[in-house]
Amino acid sequence: MSRGAVFCAAVGAVLAASPAAFAQRSWAGADDRYHKHQGMFLRLDAGGGYLKSSTTVSGSDASLSGPAASFGFSLGGSLIEDLSLFGHLGLSIAPNPSASSGGISSPTSDASLNFVSIGPGVNYYFMPNNFYVSGMVLVTRFTTTQGGTSGSTNAGFGAKVAIGKEWWVADHWGIGVAGQFTFGSNVDRDTGTGPAPTWTTITPALAFSASFN
Repeated sequence: MSRGAVFCAAVGAVLAASPAAFAQRSWAGADDRYHKHQGMFLRLDAGGGYLKSSTTVSGSDASLSGPAASFGFSLGGSLIEDLSLFGHLGLSIAPNPSASSGGISSPTSDASLNFVSIGPGVNYYFMPNNFYVSGMVLVTRFTTTQGGTSGSTNAGFGAKVAIGKEWWVADHWGIGVAGQFTFGSNVDRDTGTGPAPTWTTITPALAFSASFN
């Protein structure tokens, strides 16, 4: 075989291999963007648990409590990979809660106990297992409605923690489960009949989450 033929064969082999090598490098580079916790952070969660608000009025304990549905929305961005800051909005609703006063409990009808919270939070993923821990500092308020009449406390302060695990279901989406606990402290509105009581609210819940990174 002549030198020219050898040269042409070598050039042909290089040209034939180049597209495959380029595609392989491009795919590897693209993979670096997937299954990563970086950039935009979005989480939706929904679940169920228990909601209880309690206080002391004229030396007597009183509370409203019952099974509750819980919902959350978080939006933010990554500081570094796996660590994100976000704003959070949460809502827990207990339909027809039990009312207790002086140790005597009774059911309610056409009533609802609602607990709303909003504030900043931080989330960290422990990789490669995709476990996460979230903590939030919140402004809270709880309201009651019964027979078309509603009442609410003043805004107060609270906190929320969540521990969960997610599994990747798409390039940037993960779904999972989490245990959550929310706490709030709210002073009731002043009615002019004496010191306004302070309501303490707790909301443990088990939720499903869907997160975008």
